[in-house]
Amino acid sequence: MFKIKHSSSLIQIEFPAVFKNVDIVLQIVQNFLKERKKNIKLFNLTLALREALNNAIAHGARRNPELYIKCIVELKDNKVFFSVEDPGNGFDWKHLETDMRPSVNSEHGWGIFLLKQCSDGLRFYGSGNKVTFWFNVDNS
Repeated sequence: MFKIKHSSSLIQIEFPAVFKNVDIVLQIVQNFLKERKKNIKLFNLTLALREALNNAIAHGARRNPELYIKCIVELKDNKVFFSVEDPGNGFDWKHLETDMRPSVNSEHGWGIFLLKQCSDGLRFYGSGNKVTFWFNVDNS
């Protein structure tokens, strides 16, 4: 079951940690931004948000559908902020080398690299189970 709260500048979505829910969350977020006429690169946004949500499901919730992922989108100061939080223990983000590119043949290690490459900024919090990334918005 999805739990959705919203205002004119913010939407919060909590959903069971199941991969099929990622597409639903992406559609909700895209509709939220379109309704507010925010001009943002949807390809980069979709790629970054999909990676953050997939990482939260796979690593934080360990694919347990009884656990919930929280996604918050906030419009503020000509930016769109995305926060993804999972119920996991996190990871040691303080010693993370975000500029390292994973091996082309690797199926793992792409999430954080893509988040950094696609967004205008990236920050981890606490134990590493919450990430915020943002995009600058063209208001024209």
